[in-house]
Amino acid sequence: MDIMWVAIATDMTLYALVGMLLVRLGRRRLPEPWNRASFTVPIVLVAGALVTLTTFPHWLVFQR
Repeated sequence: MDIMWVAIATDMTLYALVGMLLVRLGRRRLPEPWNRASFTVPIVLVAGALVTLTTFPHWLVFQR
């Protein structure tokens, strides 16, 4: 059973939630473009995708 797409989708959802949390907590402290979700969340998603792609060979769900 191939569940890697579920793991990657869950991982990307967590990165989007981290971006939203960053915007909500730092709305008053962050400078202008960073305190908008439409700017911050895609940047966090891209950074998260790079981390996911870099660490992908270490994701062994079912060892062979």
